[in-house]
Amino acid sequence: MEAGILILVVIAGVWAAFLLPPLFFTRRETPLNTTQEFNKLTSSLASVREASESVPMPSAVDRDRVLSRRRQILIGLFATVILTLGAAILRGSLPLLLINLLADGALAWYIMMLLQIKQRQAAPSILADVPVISAGEAPIRIVASR
Repeated sequence: MEAGILILVVIAGVWAAFLLPPLFFTRRETPLNTTQEFNKLTSSLASVREASESVPMPSAVDRDRVLSRRRQILIGLFATVILTLGAAILRGSLPLLLINLLADGALAWYIMMLLQIKQRQAAPSILADVPVISAGEAPIRIVASR
């Protein structure tokens, strides 16, 4: 008898897990009407455009300081990897080897981040080709009828 009730509770839980999430999330997925979508899109594009224009270009001194700091971090991580590997081999210590693996992971992560930054800097700006449209020159007219 208890096993039957347990099976019914499990089945009810599975059905609840399957049926309840759509009830809670359907409101979020309902589309806005066209004018609301258009207003939302234009305001988000305008805010992106304003943000990209307000960001000052870094000076050469700042760039040299950033590159120097990145180089120092890279050298420090590489030295940490070499030292922990040497200590792990000389001592035959498993904890030092695990620390070396953590240092290897940190070095690999940092190199990947540097490559991603370099790739982003090399990519052309998407906003460079977007024409600026004033509010009076909107090429789209919204006509509502009932």
